[in-house]
Amino acid sequence: TISTKKTSYAEVIVESLHQAELRNNPHVPKFIGLQPQGSGLLVFMEKVDGGNYYNLLKEKLPIDSSKEKQQQSEIISNRAKVSIHCISGMAQGFESLHQRQLVHCDLKSENVMFDSKTLEPRLIDFGLCVKAGEESFAGTPKTVSPEVFDKSAPQPASDVYALGCIMYEQITGKKASIAGQPNPDFNDQFWNESPMKECRRFIETCLQVDPENRPTTQQILQAVRGATVTPGAENNSNPGVKDTSILDVLRPEKGYALEAKNILAGKFKTT
Repeated sequence: TISTKKTSYAEVIVESLHQAELRNNPHVPKFIGLQPQGSGLLVFMEKVDGGNYYNLLKEKLPIDSSKEKQQQSEIISNRAKVSIHCISGMAQGFESLHQRQLVHCDLKSENVMFDSKTLEPRLIDFGLCVKAGEESFAGTPKTVSPEVFDKSAPQPASDVYALGCIMYEQITGKKASIAGQPNPDFNDQFWNESPMKECRRFIETCLQVDPENRPTTQQILQAVRGATVTPGAENNSNPGVKDTSILDVLRPEKGYALEAKNILAGKFKTT
């Protein structure tokens, strides 16, 4: 099955090149080909059923303040587990980009599709990708990092900042960052419960203003894959978090990602 979208030549050439390079990544829809149409191009790519994560959470796990406290708490907990699974898949999706010193620059829930067949997230929309260190003011306002907002060159850590914004929004339905400045509100009682309290530590660390203090892509992927996470050096010669337990929320042995797949399977009645 394929899906199509019409866009400009410049946009599609950039996006197609990046997506073609990631053709073997299970967390990225496969690029199939191009076809000219009028003043633009049709992009053919693998179709992913299930919609994007922004709409998925809004429709399948809506936050409803009219519900009893226990029901609200269960919804928030389920949203947190789905977010953990989503973030884990996103990191695996942009792994190859970061290895090539490319930055996605447009990470948001709307650019992550849910595959209702595999129950896995699939990262899309590579049109704003830039080379790390290349001057470019590119990004989504609600997830743009402080350094990019201040017109410094994007870097892989800029994508990591976006992960913190995305997880916060997926749990609460609210924005974590305004004009490139982190502004999350952790006053709600549910942040003291699991898995939200572990999510909070991850969010706070991703939203560090100094990119050197955020987790690296390598650290995140080590946690996602259940490997030992290499700590950052005290003198910042090796960036990343020093306290690697912050990333434990992503570890498969925690079981949150598996619970998320069961939750989503029930919502889509997938067998």
